[in-house]
Amino acid sequence: MTLDAVAAEAEVSKGGLLYHFPTKRDLLKGMLKQYLRVMEQDLARLDRPGKNSTLRGFAELERNRNPDDELMLLSVLASAVEDHLLLDEGRLHLRRWLSMIEAEATDADGALLLFAALEGMRLMEMFGLIEDEEIPRRIKDRILIDCDKV
Repeated sequence: MTLDAVAAEAEVSKGGLLYHFPTKRDLLKGMLKQYLRVMEQDLARLDRPGKNSTLRGFAELERNRNPDDELMLLSVLASAVEDHLLLDEGRLHLRRWLSMIEAEATDADGALLLFAALEGMRLMEMFGLIEDEEIPRRIKDRILIDCDKV
């Protein structure tokens, strides 16, 4: 990922891009921040009163995720190999989300296990490790069912 390629893809001048994001690191941080902002908005939109609304929201969002978001996240993850501080914003959100999942569940460990399964499946799909599309769909459906049990 180069700033030239990003500017061309976004159909903006490189100067305009550099005005807002002077470095590739700034751009990646901005991309992650925007992704997390949209995730928060989507979770709030799906929020339902009651048991396990955060976990259920993640499961529902996962069933309808945007493949373009995954490409952006892969760029951030690849860059985070060299600069783990890029993920600081994500760590803050994750810490809060995990606390919410625990607080909403009768079985906190069970709810965290479902969240971990959901995120693990997501990573396997992002990295193209699962060829059978039926397996992730079945697992995501099961997680939604099991949200009521934890």
